[in-house]
Amino acid sequence: MARKFLLFALTVFLLSIINTACNRAPEIDLLLIGSWRIKRANIHAIHSFRQNKSWVEQERVEGKFSRIVETKEKVEGNWAVEHSKADGKMFLIITPSTIRDGKGPWVKDQAFRFEVLDINKDKMILKQENDQVTTWTRVRSKQTEDGEIDLSIALVNPGPIVVNLQMDRNHEKFRFLCLDMELSVEDAEGLDYLSPEKNPDTEVITYHLHPIIRDMAISFFSAQTYKDTKSLDKVKDVVNQFKIVLNPYFEGRLTDVKVNKVVVTANKESVLEFEKLYAEQYGLTVPGDTAPAPVNDTAQ
Repeated sequence: MARKFLLFALTVFLLSIINTACNRAPEIDLLLIGSWRIKRANIHAIHSFRQNKSWVEQERVEGKFSRIVETKEKVEGNWAVEHSKADGKMFLIITPSTIRDGKGPWVKDQAFRFEVLDINKDKMILKQENDQVTTWTRVRSKQTEDGEIDLSIALVNPGPIVVNLQMDRNHEKFRFLCLDMELSVEDAEGLDYLSPEKNPDTEVITYHLHPIIRDMAISFFSAQTYKDTKSLDKVKDVVNQFKIVLNPYFEGRLTDVKVNKVVVTANKESVLEFEKLYAEQYGLTVPGDTAPAPVNDTAQ
């Protein structure tokens, strides 16, 4: 009797898994629709899943100082969601109908299966057939009049920020914060504090920050202390606070502020080295050497 009950309970459990998988398929379909980004090395791959089951991938190549220097030819195809009745697993199937010239992961008319480990409105985690797990993030996008997806996400570098940190005590060392960061802004077109510049050769659009944003950054980070910035985690916390302050100027479209490099130091030589590193890119005028006696510094 006990054995029959266990078999019955196991059957009900398996049927519930299958039923849950079937019910989740339409939900995953709806969550997938839109644009997603995955980054490998210096390549940003933007995948667009459309309601009519068509799929488009476009790669953007990131160059020096996180600037997008090349946009590659699109790859197109279709997508579908499948579920396994045996174990309840969900799969995203992408089948390219075109491929771009040169090396790439796609093969024309060959289906690529990704197991959907997790998905929500902002992020999904997929496992490839080789068991590699990747995280994809949502790109907030809009449609143009002809129905194409406008992948208007701007990666904007405000240039190096070098400020004097506030001192908590009278006899505290005089320290500098040197910071290089990148802003990610979605639907950047039309924002008052970003101005677009189109490269006539590559047709790639680069966005430049209004000077007031850089002034705000200098003012904000000048108000920090060594205690606020003495570790990389603390610097990231401060940068997240800066994002909250800055986001209203971008109408809530500032999605991320990434720290590329940070130096906290009492050594003027370290400051000069940081400035020289970016002088050519940003047209800085590096001041003469008036450094105090060298002391140990912290760099991440």
